[in-house]
Amino acid sequence: PETAKRWTEQHVSASVDRRMASLIKKLVDLEMANRVGERPVPILVDFTPDAHALWKEWYNFHAKRQMQVDDLQKAAYAKLEGYCARFALLFHLVRHVRQETGEEIDLESMQIAIGVAEWFIHETARVYMILLADAEDQDLISLAEWVHRHGGETTATALHRRGPKK
Repeated sequence: PETAKRWTEQHVSASVDRRMASLIKKLVDLEMANRVGERPVPILVDFTPDAHALWKEWYNFHAKRQMQVDDLQKAAYAKLEGYCARFALLFHLVRHVRQETGEEIDLESMQIAIGVAEWFIHETARVYMILLADAEDQDLISLAEWVHRHGGETTATALHRRGPKK
């Protein structure tokens, strides 16, 4: 059964706070490429061959998936495609300043990015399903959510006594 969260006065430990501040400082201090005049120029960050292969595989899979959804979802999915690449760069840079990876986006950063993008895609589909559902579908969604919150299974008796009410 689901329990309600409760407020806590606990704070982030001083150690975690220091490590986070150090990480952010290292990210801010990353050098840009040669400056043209006074404007910084971004650095091109490439993929390792295995990360590039995974990116291409996911990109093609995602493109096919986009063809199977309605126009509203296509727009959201198109944005999430770009976010996946940005996530990969973000995870790479964090790992890079922590000296966990080299100059190129590696397989691990790409796998993490795809995992996060897939979560967002799943949530996007779930939200669109709820927003576009008719009254009967809303009842089924409510029932499925209730069963999920109660351990993923139920009996007819439990459903009748404690299930979602119309």
